[in-house]
Amino acid sequence: FIFFNSKTLFLGIIGGVMHNVGQLFVISLIYSNPFFLKIMPVYIAFGCIFGSITAVSLKLIMPALSHIKN
Repeated sequence: FIFFNSKTLFLGIIGGVMHNVGQLFVISLIYSNPFFLKIMPVYIAFGCIFGSITAVSLKLIMPALSHIKN
C-alpha cells in the first residue's frame, strides 16, 4: 500500500466528486430535466474512486517531477 498525506487523498476525492457534480448540474440546466440528478450517487462513487487514483498517481509522479529545474 502506498502511504501518503491524507490531505492529498482528500483533495483528490473532493476534486473528482465536484467535477462530476458540476457536470451533472450543468447538463440538468441545459436539458431542464432533473433525471440526470437521479444518477448522482453513481457519479459520486466514481468521483471517489477516480479521485483516489488521481491522488495516488500524484504521489508516484511527484518525485520524478521534483528533479526538473526551471
